[in-house]
Amino acid sequence: MSNNYTIKSFGLNIIPQEKKEYVEKKVEKAVSSLWDPVLEYLKENENVFSGDVSQEIQKLNIQTLNLGMAMRKGESKHEFDEKC
Repeated sequence: MSNNYTIKSFGLNIIPQEKKEYVEKKVEKAVSSLWDPVLEYLKENENVFSGDVSQEIQKLNIQTLNLGMAMRKGESKHEFDEKC
């Protein structure tokens, strides 16, 4: 029975082990819920933070150029039928 309690010198002298484990899990969850979005953001944007910004910009410029060329190629010349 003594293994189930932790003796503290200040405040509450006896804290049940289950309560201590519950509080530890809650605190760990709270802290991880704060940091997880930040870490995922850094992981998603790793190329930007690692110094590969110019490579990313170049890729975007090539995509924009290709899109513009495809749009211009797809445009047909509209001619009006004057016989109507």
